[in-house]
Amino acid sequence: MKDLEKLAILFSLDLKKEIGLKNLSKVVELNSKREDKNFCYSQNFCNANQIILDVLNDNAKEFDHLNWEEFTAKAIEVWKIADKNNFYI
Repeated sequence: MKDLEKLAILFSLDLKKEIGLKNLSKVVELNSKREDKNFCYSQNFCNANQIILDVLNDNAKEFDHLNWEEFTAKAIEVWKIADKNNFYI
């Protein structure tokens, strides 16, 4: 779990770089009110899927052997950790 948390922190930092602290704070606020916990308002501000894929590709070489479904599952785990921690803002 610790390695996934490091990836969640990196994802959060890159997301903040992309959309700024003010917009990331807005994402956290909107996410706190959402009914569907699988939806993230970061998609309203950027292509967050691409950001998390880039983070995993650049920092998680241990995932290189995974097929697409397994890789996507890891990305979702990382996103859930970041979301649970309010993207570390």
